Amino acid sequence: MARNGIMHHARLDNSPRLKKLLGALSDGKWHSTAELSHRCHNYAVGTSVSELRANGKLIESRHVRSEISGERWFEYQLTMDKGQLTTRNPCQGCGAYYPHNHDTTLCGVEAVGACARVLEERR
Repeated sequence: MARNGIMHHARLDNSPRLKKLLGALSDGKWHSTAELSHRCHNYAVGTSVSELRANGKLIESRHVRSEISGERWFEYQLTMDKGQLTTRNPCQGCGAYYPHNHDTTLCGVEAVGACARVLEERR
């Protein structure tokens, strides 16, 4: 990172490494660091995810812990491009502009499409 706090990052259109990672994330599912590292031959997945974010991609991350072994890891999910935020309809339950698999912390629901049910329950 530069002294001024701005991250230097590769441009997506010039980076086969970032394109490969974006391709792996493009299904919209959650993927572990280990899976992405193996699939993309990328051993700095967290840094590459930061670079994709700097290129305008919205990527969610979560910290996962195995209840059996206690092992911990990160998972990543591509949600959309930053430019798409205003082109989507807001969640009917919480009003947030988010894709169909929105963050449950916004309105407290846990399932896809559940916001509409929350709205109906409020009526």
